[in-house]
Amino acid sequence: MRNVKKIFAISAIPVAVVGWALFRPELLFVNKTVREKLPTMSGQMAKTISSGDFMSYAHETKGSAKVVSVDDKQFVQLSNFSTSNGPDVHLYLVSGNDASQDAVKKNGYLDLGTLKGNIGDQNYEIPAGTDLSKYQAVSVWCARFAVAFGGASLAGKEAFVFHKDQPLVQLAAFGSPIEVTYGSFMGSKMLSGRAAIIEDEGKRFVELNLKSASPYELRLVKKESLMNGDFPSAQFISLGKAMTGKHRVAISKDIDAWLYRSIAAVDSKSGKTVGYVLLRSAQEKKNLA
Repeated sequence: MRNVKKIFAISAIPVAVVGWALFRPELLFVNKTVREKLPTMSGQMAKTISSGDFMSYAHETKGSAKVVSVDDKQFVQLSNFSTSNGPDVHLYLVSGNDASQDAVKKNGYLDLGTLKGNIGDQNYEIPAGTDLSKYQAVSVWCARFAVAFGGASLAGKEAFVFHKDQPLVQLAAFGSPIEVTYGSFMGSKMLSGRAAIIEDEGKRFVELNLKSASPYELRLVKKESLMNGDFPSAQFISLGKAMTGKHRVAISKDIDAWLYRSIAAVDSKSGKTVGYVLLRSAQEKKNLA
């Protein structure tokens, strides 16, 4: 029996080594910071072609991305950037203006190389001859597991308008609204419809589209799941009273959409949860299906 256990233990060693090499779990806890200036030979100012803010997908991702031109070269410039570390993470320039995980797989991408660091300012040269009218989004992509950590849709070329007695005002075009997570109401016959956390014009909202609604208080809850009954001991953000029809409630960009995963409908008299939404990404729903 001891020999069997010894053989099993010895045979398990290569499996563990292979598993470690594949998953590299320690990379989730080791940050690498980069402080890189935009390379230039002539000292000329960089011209911004397009820009956008990152939104989170599989991991919280923050900062901005710009496509800039300097010295007859183009770069993707990441500023105030941060994401989780991980194995084999790349920066992709994505075809189209949708940075979601499904869009990366469907529309195609241009690999700009391995991520230089998960924190800090950095630059990635775009190959000469790239059609920038085609590639209008960037993705922080874990190639090992085919997962998008985060992404940014890039707005069109900036424009400037002069208003009398006022300084120049910078205008920017923005892409279509992007759903981060979404779900349908469950647990109550008095409440039906759907809810989603969305990114639109660089801002974040909870978008509610209710077919029927009783005057319950809606709460965005920092919790993976909910059920009817006593409201859990968890952080939440009040979204106001449930109303029939479609409307949005603005929330801070600092809120991690991957931690606030539920919406509760709470009865004001009893203080109990009487309906709920479990917020999930399109990729999560696809995996569950």
